[in-house]
Amino acid sequence: MKTFTRMIGRYVLATAAVVLLVVGLLLGAVVYLGLHYGEAADSRVRIGTLAEALIPTADGLQLDPARTPADWLQGYAWAMVLDDDGSVIWQHDLP
Repeated sequence: MKTFTRMIGRYVLATAAVVLLVVGLLLGAVVYLGLHYGEAADSRVRIGTLAEALIPTADGLQLDPARTPADWLQGYAWAMVLDDDGSVIWQHDLP
């Protein structure tokens, strides 16, 4: 009878350990994704908004003067716009 009790105890402990491991991994993944993607979405201007802020002028494209270029491009290292042929028609700090 003692071996049966010991065997059941081992299975219960193993099952509890697996459940705790899975819960810990899922919780860690949620925290990581929340920290990684939550801040990035808030600090950057959306690409669509940035594209709408580019105004065609006689000299090419220009950012809307309602905000400074630093405000428009906050969170981005560089930016460029290509025409249909793949030529750069507007750029900011290309590498």
